[in-house]
Amino acid sequence: MGSSNSTMTRPPQLDNLIKLDSWLYDFQPEITRRYTVFLDYQKRIEECGGMERFTQGYKEFGLNVQPDNSVICHEWAPGADQLALIGDFSEFQLPPLLTSSIEIVVF
Repeated sequence: MGSSNSTMTRPPQLDNLIKLDSWLYDFQPEITRRYTVFLDYQKRIEECGGMERFTQGYKEFGLNVQPDNSVICHEWAPGADQLALIGDFSEFQLPPLLTSSIEIVVF
């Protein structure tokens, strides 16, 4: 993923890094691009509640066993047109008809 900025941000210690390892000199544009992408993601994480909230996402997303032994699955699928849950219960086959709407299935 590229940067949403049209300008790149040079890493603050890049010159020191190049002094330590001169083989990295030719890779300065790529290092700068990756640093800019990192800053963009860091900003997005902060805008959505911060690093603490971001790192706790595993508690909400994915398969989670509840205290009563039921299982809840929350998937993050922005822009998805279709979703299908497959497994040994369906012999790992896709349903014959997938609709464009989300279907809630309770097993």
